[in-house]
Amino acid sequence: MNPTWARMAAWAVVARPSLHPRSVAWLAPGVADRVRIARLEDTAGARWAVRLTDRDPTPGDRFAAALPSDVPGAPPVARGAVTLADGRVVTVTRWAPGRPLRWVTVRPGDPVVAQFGELLATVHGADAAELVTGPVPGAEELRSQRLEQLDAAAGTGLVPSRLLARWEAMLEDEDLWCAEPTLVHGALQGDHVLVSDAHALSAVFGWGSVRVGDPAEDFAHLAGAATPDVLAGVRSSYEESLGRPDERLLERAQALLELQEMTALVEADAAGDREGLREARAALAHRDRMLAEAEELDTWE
Repeated sequence: MNPTWARMAAWAVVARPSLHPRSVAWLAPGVADRVRIARLEDTAGARWAVRLTDRDPTPGDRFAAALPSDVPGAPPVARGAVTLADGRVVTVTRWAPGRPLRWVTVRPGDPVVAQFGELLATVHGADAAELVTGPVPGAEELRSQRLEQLDAAAGTGLVPSRLLARWEAMLEDEDLWCAEPTLVHGALQGDHVLVSDAHALSAVFGWGSVRVGDPAEDFAHLAGAATPDVLAGVRSSYEESLGRPDERLLERAQALLELQEMTALVEADAAGDREGLREARAALAHRDRMLAEAEELDTWE
């Protein structure tokens, strides 16, 4: 049952007794799954975010909360919290100003280019063993998982043969997938990344998705949305901050961007999601047409 805005304000006062709310408004849905967010303005004119979540903090949430405040994109520090009788948690933070990042509007000199690379270096450079329980998967294990998913996609009979052959060749290239797995954010798109009007990184959310994976996973959305100059700038900042190169990072990111379509198909098929399956098949058909056109151009050249 969804709470009223008045109840959210009351919970915020319990979490932070010094608050004196003047107005409360719901944030548009979509910032994060299983989270309701209200924007509260107090009598002094300060703005606050009141988050209601039905789960305990994940290891990723705790990782984000421990980030130093000078790390670009570090989420606002909790200024108060309360656990409700039903187990849900209300957290109060300063309001993070900004709007969702759209890479297509970013230019090479914008602050977010270097800041995003620094943020990724901080996440990928952390000790995964301290955050996850159980053994940390290796590069070959991650590649094997993707090969298994490719087999599942082929088993649906819905993937064009050209794409199956392309993806199999990608995944059989062992050298491409030999990068050491790291912590990855895993959801750096949409409303999870906020920037200012000057394209400076304001805050990053969605930390509940943090896991161990291929560092290129956090570059996949970027590889499909940013211009080549911006992508190169983020990579340069990332490798400078991390202190180690990854020669095939962007090649792997592009491959993972394509493989997301394979994942969407397999998941929709397994769930019996007709609409999701229709969308996945349309995406595969579009990519197959693009590949066919590219092959035709290569033939003419």
